[in-house]
Amino acid sequence: MKIVLHLPEDGAEISFLTLAQRLFAKDPYRAVPHIPELEPRTVDETVPKKVRFDWYAEGAESELQISSTPDFREYRRFQADKSIVRFRAKGPERDFSVFSAEVNNLPHGEKYYWRAKAEDGFSEVRSFTVAPDLPRWIELPLVTNVRDLGGWKTQDGRTIRQEMVYRGAQFEAWTSQKSYDLTEAGREVFFNVLKIRTELDLRGKASLLPPQHSLLVSMSAYATWKEHGVFTPEQMANYRRIFELFTRPAIYPVYFHCQGGGDRTGTLAFMLEAMLGMSLDDMVDEYEQSNLSVSGERCRFSEVWVKFMEKLETLAPGKTVNDQVREYLRQCGVTDEMQEKIKSILLQ
Repeated sequence: MKIVLHLPEDGAEISFLTLAQRLFAKDPYRAVPHIPELEPRTVDETVPKKVRFDWYAEGAESELQISSTPDFREYRRFQADKSIVRFRAKGPERDFSVFSAEVNNLPHGEKYYWRAKAEDGFSEVRSFTVAPDLPRWIELPLVTNVRDLGGWKTQDGRTIRQEMVYRGAQFEAWTSQKSYDLTEAGREVFFNVLKIRTELDLRGKASLLPPQHSLLVSMSAYATWKEHGVFTPEQMANYRRIFELFTRPAIYPVYFHCQGGGDRTGTLAFMLEAMLGMSLDDMVDEYEQSNLSVSGERCRFSEVWVKFMEKLETLAPGKTVNDQVREYLRQCGVTDEMQEKIKSILLQ
């Protein structure tokens, strides 16, 4: 059976960033002092772009296969849609099947191989790479603000591993569902694509996973949220529980979230990133990506953020924000040994 690959070309580079995500990354207004916009977005811009793959085949059915190795010992299948093209080429008029599939949620900066299958036959194998764009947005159906913390560089030249830690919003808030759950398509992504092993609910309410694979802890945010934010004894004890969890290799991949994935989730993400060694500019950039979700603006000039930075400064005056966060974690009971253990797991 003849199968002819069309697009993308062999060796092509593809990107999952949308135009809105690219424009936001380059928006100079973010660095200009301003009053944050509290009105929520009406359109969720956190959903990444899908990339279309096309091929021709003789037959009724076909599928796309993508692997990280050329021998396809492991691969992901993508459902193909078919259209019919009728043409004449030195003979009678006949139908030719055109197949296409939309691809998403692949790690960034990696090389992949693809082929098409139709009945018992396979096409040639082509390769492509995914651009090393940041952040890596994740399409989790009907859930906003989901992204991989991986891909960011640390100041010592290492990189946070992808497919280990995901941040996002709660599930039922963006659907009309009454129960805490995902759609069937969402569960496929959560369990079979992202392969989440641990859910950390910063609202302290519910989990899709059994108790041994979840941590429900009621968290605060910043320095002024609910009296004193994350600086109360109770909150510091909670941070100790969370970071102790991060020292266990078996819990990964982990998904942590609050309601909208911006404040409580953003504060925890910032603490983890600072401990791992990301630069302040990159941490602020990563924090502000939540502006693309269907909630109000998260901004480096907001009162809650400024007060948060001021409070961290008191812990290690004159030091870097990384040193200040590490000192905060020590005061929570997260020892240097625990911090180094987390680094050994999450940095490459």
